[in-house]
Amino acid sequence: MKTNDPSTVPTGTDREAGPDLEGKLMRVSGHARGLMEELRVWVDLKIQRAVTGVKEEAEAKGKQVAMDVLAGLVGLAGLQFALVALALGVSVWLGPVWGFLIVSLLLFIGAALLFALNHRKRGGRSIPVEGKRGAEALASTTLPELERHED
Repeated sequence: MKTNDPSTVPTGTDREAGPDLEGKLMRVSGHARGLMEELRVWVDLKIQRAVTGVKEEAEAKGKQVAMDVLAGLVGLAGLQFALVALALGVSVWLGPVWGFLIVSLLLFIGAALLFALNHRKRGGRSIPVEGKRGAEALASTTLPELERHED
């Protein structure tokens, strides 16, 4: 159903502008598609760079932890040899059995003291309970203070 309304009939200038406008729209849409593709590639590269950075950081931390564990094992072996030497030295002084008994007793006393200090610090709890604070304690604190807080 066509109407002969003069406002809907294209004039000569509209016909000339139509293909030119269509070409401009095609160029703009092509540029927009290209921009979106470049943006997608850029975001992918940023994500890939972030993942690579995290992997490198994890590898570095892993190597550091491995070296710390190795140093701890060497230190533990040295401590064992020092304790055996101390026990043998006391054994020469007091008798063959007494050296090892005295060193063992000192180690047990040290372990009991460490346990008691840890137990007292935790307020009678052997495992810390998270989130066990009253509302009045949290009312005056700000978010950065809560983030810095460690039990």
